Amino acid sequence: MTAPILTIECDEPEGTVVRNVYPMMLTPHNLHAFWTKVKERKFSTIFNEEVRGNFHKFMEVFLREGPEGIESRGIFWVVDEFVGVLYLTDIEPEVDAKVHYVFFDGRHRGRIDLVRAMIVYVMVRYNFHRLTAETPLFYKPSAFLLAESIGFVKEGRKRLARKFDGKWFDVNVYGILREEAQKWLPRTEKVEVFSV
Repeated sequence: MTAPILTIECDEPEGTVVRNVYPMMLTPHNLHAFWTKVKERKFSTIFNEEVRGNFHKFMEVFLREGPEGIESRGIFWVVDEFVGVLYLTDIEPEVDAKVHYVFFDGRHRGRIDLVRAMIVYVMVRYNFHRLTAETPLFYKPSAFLLAESIGFVKEGRKRLARKFDGKWFDVNVYGILREEAQKWLPRTEKVEVFSV
């Protein structure tokens, strides 16, 4: 594994845990490890896309055929040994990108600062003006509170924009501006960023 791009202390229920975030290459090993986590947890969706145990649909979340052959759909990072994955898609250089993340144990307590530190990292590293998150209404109500507790602001709703279980659902759209994320910098003093 390469060197971490970020190290942060997380105050998790068991106590303080040092978490490392690494770039995630789309190697067969990493995709297999990710697929195994999705199957173990029986995730119906991953990054807002319905997969339901379908490996082909799972792979379409990550890869597509482009003019030069197979290419990645975004930029990925992995937390420790697949505790979680952070992902950027729909990248508009120096303007905006969609933010996705998953913790495979379903826990967020003590990890909000990790997500915030990653948001600051990608904003600085890629010079984004803003970042966007989308939460389909088939998610648990806690997902909406989580987006806001991270610091995203609800900007609107896309009507019937995501299909799940054969039905169409609205999607809440959240955004955060660079200047809003920069206020977290004093709170992330337990963070070491290794490359920006």
